Amino acid sequence: MKNANIPIQLLAGVVLLGIGYWAGRREGSVGRSRELSHGSAGASADGALKPSGVTGASLAEKASKAEVRDFLPGRPFPRGGADGWLRKLAEEGEIDGYSRIFELLQQLVTMDSESAREVAMAVKEIKARMADEDGDTDAIWPFDKDVLDGAFYGAVFLLSQSDPGEAFELFSGMDGIEEELLTMVWRDLAREDPSKAESMLTSLEPDKVGEAIAGIMEHYRRNDIGAAIALMEKFPGEDYDYERRQLVERIKESDPRRALEVAAGFLDRGMTAGPLQAAMDDWMREDRKAAQAWAAEYSGPGSAVVRARILVGDAAGDTEAAMGNFAALRREGVADEWLRDAPTAIVQALGRDDPGIARAWVDGLSSGPLHLEAVSELAEIWAAKDSIAASEWISSLPPGDARNAGARQLVEAIQKRDPASALEWARTVSDPPMRRNMIDGVLEEWDEQDPEAAEAATLGLPEDDRPKSGR
Repeated sequence: MKNANIPIQLLAGVVLLGIGYWAGRREGSVGRSRELSHGSAGASADGALKPSGVTGASLAEKASKAEVRDFLPGRPFPRGGADGWLRKLAEEGEIDGYSRIFELLQQLVTMDSESAREVAMAVKEIKARMADEDGDTDAIWPFDKDVLDGAFYGAVFLLSQSDPGEAFELFSGMDGIEEELLTMVWRDLAREDPSKAESMLTSLEPDKVGEAIAGIMEHYRRNDIGAAIALMEKFPGEDYDYERRQLVERIKESDPRRALEVAAGFLDRGMTAGPLQAAMDDWMREDRKAAQAWAAEYSGPGSAVVRARILVGDAAGDTEAAMGNFAALRREGVADEWLRDAPTAIVQALGRDDPGIARAWVDGLSSGPLHLEAVSELAEIWAAKDSIAASEWISSLPPGDARNAGARQLVEAIQKRDPASALEWARTVSDPPMRRNMIDGVLEEWDEQDPEAAEAATLGLPEDDRPKSGR
């Protein structure tokens, strides 16, 4: 839609409010049952509704005169008239502003389920005809196509509250459906019959499973933590890490220890360490002492990950202990991916006052991803404090990835104030794509400050180092 995806979100929110309004008015309607009048533009009941909590004849009389009545959803068009209703709605103008959005919402909120079903089917039929048309589809629908999308999404949203199975059938096989709508319908399917919803997952195309699991998990997180854990164990792929993190976060609200054990259990079954790392970090921020005490006693699955996160959280306060724990974890053969943030945390703690102190620790690390992380972090800190000292250290590094990483940080730190030196450093990088990008970046920055000097520098470069597009 034209308002940066706002219409779909508004449709969802306002239609939901409308549904809540129906339920509230029905429950407070003085106990009278009424039937819908399907032949009218909207049904209404006889008799005035006395405002809740209000006494006094004068107020009741005013309410009666104003004909304040129980609200029931109605039919805005006769049976079989959904197509005509859509066209009339579209003739009134494009969905290009909030007033038109709310007009559409008003129509949808006051619609009964039968009408919503007809609207959704009418949209599907129009879109199917447009898809089959080889020529100009304007002959089929010469109006704003956002009207079709808005009406369809709103109608499916309404149906999902009362019959999620039918809502699912309406959009099954269609492409381009908003993820939020798919997730909502699957949540409602799980609310109605969790086992059936799970069994339906096997019939989905692979690219449709994510939204379905997100919807089912939304229901489970609120109502059945055990079922949520079991479902995540059935889908161990990294694609579902976000859902696992959300689940662990939900459990942590009431029982942080249980949340960590669940996350560790996922890791023990071959899933990623992400949920456990995130949960440990959160607990360290919220209650450091409790997290430290639990970690000190914990020896179950993922204990190395737990210790690594404690190390990261404690590095600023007790750097010596963090360095010792890091060395111990390396000796135990803990995977680099679990220690990824540790070098950064230690270097930040060591280098905040004197980067030279951090240098000794960084230089003592064996080459590999963790050493690369440490070099990059130290180069960034040192270049900001003393670029000359930083450049001397980076020059001492052997050619390779670590030196390239240090050079990149140095170049980024000095290219504004000393583009000539930054350009020379960029040219020392041994990785061709990285060198190309860094040279281009320095020259672009230099061109903004002094176009003539940048042009002269460009012409002085070897042909291989000159920007492809010229300058």
